[in-house]
Amino acid sequence: MIVVTGAGRCGSSMLMQTLYHLGVPMFGDPLSGEHNTLAPLDPTGIYARQIREKNPNGYWELDIEFVLDSVKKPFGMNGAGKALKALAATFPSIPKRNIDLAILCLRRDRNKQAQSMHELIQLEGKIADDSEQDLGHIGERIKAIQHWTVDDVRRNQNLALDVITKKLTEESILTHTVYFEDMKKKPKEEIESLVSSLNLSQRLYNLAEQETFCPKYSKKKIKRAIKNIIK
Repeated sequence: MIVVTGAGRCGSSMLMQTLYHLGVPMFGDPLSGEHNTLAPLDPTGIYARQIREKNPNGYWELDIEFVLDSVKKPFGMNGAGKALKALAATFPSIPKRNIDLAILCLRRDRNKQAQSMHELIQLEGKIADDSEQDLGHIGERIKAIQHWTVDDVRRNQNLALDVITKKLTEESILTHTVYFEDMKKKPKEEIESLVSSLNLSQRLYNLAEQETFCPKYSKKKIKRAIKNIIK
Protein backbone atom coordinates (compact mmCIF):
# COMPACT_ATOMS: atom_id res chain seq x y z
CA MET A 1 0.00 0.00 0.00
CA ILE A 2 1.12 3.55 -0.76
CA VAL A 3 0.44 5.83 2.21
CA VAL A 4 0.44 9.59 1.71
CA THR A 5 1.11 11.39 4.98
CA GLY A 6 2.11 14.71 6.54
CA ALA A 7 0.79 17.49 8.78
CA GLY A 8 -2.36 19.40 7.81
CA ARG A 9 -2.20 21.67 4.73
CA CYS A 10 0.96 20.00 3.46
CA GLY A 11 -0.18 19.20 -0.08
CA SER A 12 -1.33 15.66 0.65
CA SER A 13 -4.57 16.13 -1.30
CA MET A 14 -2.58 17.34 -4.29
CA LEU A 15 -0.36 14.27 -4.04
CA MET A 16 -3.40 11.97 -3.86
CA GLN A 17 -4.80 13.64 -6.98
CA THR A 18 -1.47 13.14 -8.71
CA LEU A 19 -1.46 9.42 -7.92
CA TYR A 20 -5.08 9.15 -9.02
CA HIS A 21 -4.39 10.80 -12.38
CA LEU A 22 -1.37 8.55 -12.83
CA GLY A 23 -3.68 5.56 -12.53
CA VAL A 24 -2.93 4.43 -8.98
CA PRO A 25 -6.07 2.83 -7.48
CA MET A 26 -7.43 4.35 -4.28
CA PHE A 27 -8.11 2.47 -1.06
CA GLY A 28 -11.77 2.93 -0.19
CA ASP A 29 -13.58 5.76 -1.94
CA PRO A 30 -11.94 9.11 -1.07
CA LEU A 31 -13.80 10.80 -3.93
CA SER A 32 -17.27 9.98 -2.58
CA GLY A 33 -17.60 13.07 -0.40
CA GLU A 34 -16.08 15.42 2.14
CA HIS A 35 -14.77 13.47 5.10
CA ASN A 36 -13.37 14.88 8.37
CA THR A 37 -14.82 18.33 7.73
CA LEU A 38 -17.97 20.05 8.94
CA ALA A 39 -18.56 21.80 5.60
CA PRO A 40 -21.52 19.57 4.59
CA LEU A 41 -23.24 20.43 7.90
CA ASP A 42 -23.06 24.20 7.54
CA PRO A 43 -26.68 25.42 8.02
CA THR A 44 -26.00 28.66 6.11
CA GLY A 45 -23.67 27.34 3.43
CA ILE A 46 -21.57 30.50 3.78
CA TYR A 47 -18.69 29.00 5.72
CA ALA A 48 -18.81 25.81 3.70
CA ARG A 49 -18.31 27.84 0.53
CA GLN A 50 -15.32 29.63 2.05
CA ILE A 51 -13.81 26.31 3.15
CA ARG A 52 -14.17 24.91 -0.35
CA GLU A 53 -12.64 28.05 -1.82
CA LYS A 54 -9.60 27.65 0.43
CA ASN A 55 -9.37 23.92 -0.19
CA PRO A 56 -11.06 23.40 -3.59
CA ASN A 57 -9.53 20.04 -4.39
CA GLY A 58 -9.36 18.49 -0.90
CA TYR A 59 -9.68 16.34 0.97
CA TRP A 60 -9.07 13.01 -0.73
CA GLU A 61 -9.25 11.13 2.53
CA LEU A 62 -11.47 8.63 4.28
CA ASP A 63 -13.31 8.96 7.57
CA ILE A 64 -10.81 8.74 10.43
CA GLU A 65 -12.80 6.10 12.31
CA PHE A 66 -13.09 3.97 9.15
CA VAL A 67 -9.33 4.07 8.63
CA LEU A 68 -8.58 3.23 12.26
CA ASP A 69 -10.97 0.30 12.09
CA SER A 70 -9.49 -0.90 8.80
CA VAL A 71 -5.88 -0.88 9.99
CA LYS A 72 -6.62 -3.31 12.79
CA LYS A 73 -6.39 -6.11 10.26
CA PRO A 74 -4.04 -6.83 7.35
CA PHE A 75 -5.12 -5.03 4.19
CA GLY A 76 -4.07 -8.00 2.05
CA MET A 77 -5.15 -7.98 -1.57
CA ASN A 78 -7.88 -5.47 -0.74
CA GLY A 79 -5.25 -2.79 -0.23
CA ALA A 80 -2.31 -4.03 -2.28
CA GLY A 81 -0.96 -1.34 -4.57
CA LYS A 82 -3.59 1.18 -3.55
CA ALA A 83 -3.10 4.70 -2.21
CA LEU A 84 -4.37 5.86 1.18
CA LYS A 85 -4.11 9.30 2.73
CA ALA A 86 -3.34 9.01 6.43
CA LEU A 87 -2.18 12.04 8.37
CA ALA A 88 -0.88 12.11 11.94
CA ALA A 89 -4.19 11.00 13.49
CA THR A 90 -4.16 7.67 11.66
CA PHE A 91 -0.70 7.05 10.18
CA PRO A 92 0.95 5.78 13.41
CA SER A 93 -1.76 3.10 13.72
CA ILE A 94 -1.04 1.52 10.33
CA PRO A 95 1.16 -1.57 10.78
CA LYS A 96 4.39 -1.59 8.82
CA ARG A 97 3.30 -4.80 7.09
CA ASN A 98 0.58 -2.79 5.33
CA ILE A 99 2.91 -0.02 4.11
CA ASP A 100 4.95 -0.65 1.01
CA LEU A 101 5.68 3.02 0.39
CA ALA A 102 5.20 6.21 2.38
CA ILE A 103 5.05 9.56 0.64
CA LEU A 104 5.82 12.33 3.11
CA CYS A 105 4.35 15.69 2.10
CA LEU A 106 6.07 18.79 3.47
CA ARG A 107 6.02 22.55 2.99
CA ARG A 108 9.11 24.73 3.01
CA ASP A 109 7.13 27.70 4.31
CA ARG A 110 5.85 26.33 7.61
CA ASN A 111 4.38 29.70 8.62
CA LYS A 112 2.07 29.76 5.60
CA GLN A 113 1.13 26.17 6.29
CA ALA A 114 0.13 26.99 9.87
CA GLN A 115 -1.75 30.12 8.78
CA SER A 116 -3.67 28.17 6.15
CA MET A 117 -4.64 25.50 8.67
CA HIS A 118 -5.66 28.16 11.20
CA GLU A 119 -8.00 29.79 8.68
CA LEU A 120 -9.76 26.48 8.01
CA ILE A 121 -10.08 25.75 11.74
CA GLN A 122 -11.74 29.13 12.28
CA LEU A 123 -14.29 28.47 9.55
CA GLU A 124 -14.98 24.96 10.85
CA GLY A 125 -15.41 26.47 14.32
CA LYS A 126 -18.07 28.89 13.08
CA ILE A 127 -20.01 25.97 11.62
CA ALA A 128 -19.75 24.11 14.93
CA ASP A 129 -21.05 27.17 16.80
CA ASP A 130 -24.02 27.72 14.46
CA SER A 131 -25.08 24.13 13.90
CA GLU A 132 -27.74 22.50 16.06
CA GLN A 133 -26.92 19.02 14.74
CA ASP A 134 -24.89 16.35 16.47
CA LEU A 135 -21.47 16.96 14.93
CA GLY A 136 -19.91 13.76 16.23
CA HIS A 137 -16.19 13.27 16.77
CA ILE A 138 -15.31 15.86 14.11
CA GLY A 139 -17.31 18.55 15.89
CA GLU A 140 -15.73 17.64 19.22
CA ARG A 141 -12.26 17.94 17.71
CA ILE A 142 -13.04 21.32 16.13
CA LYS A 143 -14.52 22.74 19.34
CA ALA A 144 -11.39 21.68 21.22
CA ILE A 145 -9.07 23.57 18.88
CA GLN A 146 -11.12 26.43 17.44
CA HIS A 147 -9.55 28.97 19.80
CA TRP A 148 -5.99 28.01 18.88
CA THR A 149 -3.65 30.73 17.66
CA VAL A 150 -1.47 30.33 14.58
CA ASP A 151 1.42 29.52 16.91
CA ASP A 152 -0.67 26.79 18.54
CA VAL A 153 -1.37 25.32 15.11
CA ARG A 154 2.31 25.45 14.17
CA ARG A 155 3.31 23.65 17.38
CA ASN A 156 0.68 20.98 16.74
CA GLN A 157 1.92 20.51 13.18
CA ASN A 158 5.47 20.15 14.47
CA LEU A 159 4.32 17.48 16.92
CA ALA A 160 2.44 15.71 14.13
CA LEU A 161 5.55 15.61 11.99
CA ASP A 162 7.59 14.32 14.93
CA VAL A 163 5.16 11.43 15.35
CA ILE A 164 5.21 10.63 11.64
CA THR A 165 8.97 10.84 11.18
CA LYS A 166 9.55 8.76 14.32
CA LYS A 167 7.49 5.92 12.86
CA LEU A 168 9.16 6.21 9.47
CA THR A 169 12.61 6.10 11.04
CA GLU A 170 12.10 3.50 13.75
CA GLU A 171 10.28 1.10 11.44
CA SER A 172 12.60 1.77 8.47
CA ILE A 173 9.70 2.49 6.14
CA LEU A 174 10.68 3.32 2.58
CA THR A 175 9.87 7.01 2.15
CA HIS A 176 9.72 9.49 -0.71
CA THR A 177 9.57 13.15 0.34
CA VAL A 178 7.68 15.70 -1.72
CA TYR A 179 7.57 19.45 -1.08
CA PHE A 180 4.38 21.35 -1.86
CA GLU A 181 6.25 24.31 -3.36
CA ASP A 182 8.25 22.07 -5.68
CA MET A 183 5.12 20.33 -6.93
CA LYS A 184 3.63 23.73 -7.78
CA LYS A 185 6.74 25.20 -9.40
CA LYS A 186 8.08 22.21 -11.31
CA PRO A 187 5.37 19.53 -11.43
CA LYS A 188 6.82 17.67 -14.43
CA GLU A 189 10.16 17.05 -12.72
CA GLU A 190 8.54 16.14 -9.41
CA ILE A 191 6.07 13.70 -10.94
CA GLU A 192 8.71 12.06 -13.09
CA SER A 193 10.90 11.74 -10.00
CA LEU A 194 8.03 10.18 -8.09
CA VAL A 195 7.36 7.65 -10.83
CA SER A 196 11.04 6.86 -11.38
CA SER A 197 12.46 6.74 -7.89
CA LEU A 198 9.60 4.69 -6.45
CA ASN A 199 9.37 2.45 -9.50
CA LEU A 200 5.63 2.52 -8.97
CA SER A 201 4.60 0.50 -11.97
CA GLN A 202 6.78 -2.49 -11.17
CA ARG A 203 6.14 -2.25 -7.44
CA LEU A 204 2.37 -2.26 -7.86
CA TYR A 205 2.66 -5.20 -10.22
CA ASN A 206 4.71 -7.18 -7.71
CA LEU A 207 2.27 -6.36 -4.91
CA ALA A 208 -0.95 -7.23 -6.67
CA GLU A 209 0.41 -10.00 -8.90
CA GLN A 210 -2.05 -9.10 -11.58
CA GLU A 211 -1.90 -6.59 -14.40
CA THR A 212 -5.12 -4.85 -13.42
CA PHE A 213 -3.22 -3.24 -10.55
CA CYS A 214 -0.30 -2.21 -12.75
CA PRO A 215 -0.98 1.24 -14.26
CA LYS A 216 1.07 2.36 -17.23
CA TYR A 217 2.79 5.67 -16.59
CA SER A 218 2.47 7.15 -20.04
CA LYS A 219 3.37 10.71 -20.99
CA LYS A 220 -0.34 11.34 -21.39
CA LYS A 221 -1.02 10.45 -17.76
CA ILE A 222 1.88 12.56 -16.55
CA LYS A 223 0.55 15.53 -18.52
CA ARG A 224 -2.91 14.98 -17.03
CA ALA A 225 -1.45 14.91 -13.52
CA ILE A 226 0.52 18.10 -14.20
CA LYS A 227 -2.58 19.85 -15.55
CA ASN A 228 -4.45 18.85 -12.40
CA ILE A 229 -1.76 20.41 -10.19
CA ILE A 230 -1.34 23.74 -11.99
CA LYS A 231 -4.98 24.45 -12.86
